Amino acid sequence: MKSIALLFIYILVALFLQGCQSLAGAPKIEVIAQERSMVSNGELELLSSLDSLNLKELHLNFRVSNFELGEKTLSKRSELLANSGAGQHIHVLLDDEPYMAKYETGFELQLPEGSHTFLAFLSRSYHESVKTDHSYVIKELTIGTEAQNSKQIDTKGVYYSRPKGSYNLDSDKSPILLDFFLVGTELKDGVKIRALIDGEEFILEKWTPYFIYGITEGVHSISLELIDQDGHWVMGKKNYSGERHFNVKFN
Repeated sequence: MKSIALLFIYILVALFLQGCQSLAGAPKIEVIAQERSMVSNGELELLSSLDSLNLKELHLNFRVSNFELGEKTLSKRSELLANSGAGQHIHVLLDDEPYMAKYETGFELQLPEGSHTFLAFLSRSYHESVKTDHSYVIKELTIGTEAQNSKQIDTKGVYYSRPKGSYNLDSDKSPILLDFFLVGTELKDGVKIRALIDGEEFILEKWTPYFIYGITEGVHSISLELIDQDGHWVMGKKNYSGERHFNVKFN
């Protein structure tokens, strides 16, 4: 009996050590702040009137200044990050849906009846947003004439941009861009972003791009929250991005 007990203890210890080694060898997710890309004075202006909308199909026209749509951004990050072969573009966000990339100054959007938030901002070819006061347009839209369709929307807050879609990486040491857009709010006086990646918490204290390292193959979840110094959602602003998902494969 004594030998059986010792064997059982030996097996438990071996399993425990094996588990520790597996955990030690597993890649650890890191989220590291980066400097913003080169200063851009690109400007985005909406030319279409959105004052009275009874149509579900929007015809939108923009003016882009000091920023060339369709051109590759000249930066080392163009080779380091997932990069659009179609060049620089506009990220268009409708409500809490993933952004649409638009490479022309004119395009159409289909919307259901009701109230919506429409945000557009300039993006480099590797999907890092241009973060200035003139690089974006945000509008509250109401489609339809029924009074019950209308509701008050506070557009100030945090808007999710990247990661998005699928990534083919060389290894878990390859970076994935984490990027978001702030409207009418700043990360100061205790206000910050809480990013949850696969349930693990990361605090982002600057409005700047971040690189995610250590992601394994498979589908991952991510969300962003605008929080105060006590860790509570900042009230009166758009404080939650909703949960997003992205997929990673290694080459």
